[in-house]
Amino acid sequence: MPDASVDRMSVEADLGSLAGPAPAYVGDRQRKHNGSSFLTGEVMYTADITLPNLAHVAILRSPHSHAHIRRIDTRAAEKLAGCCRHLDRGPSG
Repeated sequence: MPDASVDRMSVEADLGSLAGPAPAYVGDRQRKHNGSSFLTGEVMYTADITLPNLAHVAILRSPHSHAHIRRIDTRAAEKLAGCCRHLDRGPSG
């Protein structure tokens, strides 16, 4: 249990003196110097990286929140060009 005699304001004042004065840029708007590279498309994102034999994942969730899924027909997915594997949880018992 905290000591009731400790004044909250005095504790905050003590902590403030430890931190020292705030730098001049704290709370000010800062100019971004790399904005033009984002606008011109020079910045590379992780979605832009392609590696050899890279596979993408698509997750299909049930639109019914507490439904008991009895079976999943994966034949249509297996026929898609480039589909290398389908995964499911298997039979749930």
